[in-house]
Amino acid sequence: AGSIVDPSDSRKLKQSGLIHIVTASGLQVFVLAFLLFQLLRFLPASRPAQIVVVASILCLYALAAGLNPAVVRASVMSILALSAHLFRREPDALSSLALAGIGYLLWNPHAVYSPGFALSFVTVACVALFFKRAPIDLSDRRQLLLRWSNDFLCLSWVICVAALPLSAYYFGVVSAVSVLSNLLVAWCTPLLVGGSILTYVLSTVLPTVAAAISSHILGPLSQWVLTVLDWTGGEGSSLNLPPFSGYWLVLFYGALILTVRRRVVQP
Repeated sequence: AGSIVDPSDSRKLKQSGLIHIVTASGLQVFVLAFLLFQLLRFLPASRPAQIVVVASILCLYALAAGLNPAVVRASVMSILALSAHLFRREPDALSSLALAGIGYLLWNPHAVYSPGFALSFVTVACVALFFKRAPIDLSDRRQLLLRWSNDFLCLSWVICVAALPLSAYYFGVVSAVSVLSNLLVAWCTPLLVGGSILTYVLSTVLPTVAAAISSHILGPLSQWVLTVLDWTGGEGSSLNLPPFSGYWLVLFYGALILTVRRRVVQP
């Protein structure tokens, strides 16, 4: 990100814990897969054919992103989630994550030592294990707003706890405001990603519409992200830590896994 982002903004992104929003990430893949699948539903094509189209585009995207671990992981998980019902199975995040990880390491075993692989897979594993959404009444707007706010807060906290030790180990720097900064921009990041993809597609056929979306929707959202970046990316927003042994990571994540409680559904 440093080659295309101003150095001062790059520093703020790291200090605020928002560096992931300017890199090829799993979020972009999930948004792209969702948009593609929703568009294909309007075409007279069977579900298997739609999945083949989405899978082909995601594979091309992964290749264009240099087979980034996060992009490959999200692509595999998206394809498996869309294909689950074809085999009369429920989508399972941990199973698809394990398959993506095994496949990636068979292709590139040395990736297990890279921070990108560790951060991507460990964070998503923690989200799958610890982030649970309770059913809500969609007709109750007050309950819906409270639930969404609670979900954003819980998700930001889970991601912070999962990623903080790895960030400290690999980079020696951890953001002290990552929960707050991610909470402030979490709601608009999918809109920015989806809107950017949609604008790029429309720019070839409807340039006026694309320009309007970019000016009136993407512009204000981008300005909000920059404002949050200025608020949370100051010098006092991060902590510098001394190097430490990687064995402490084993103890931390081992203890974290021991806190997992599986909910048993009674017949």
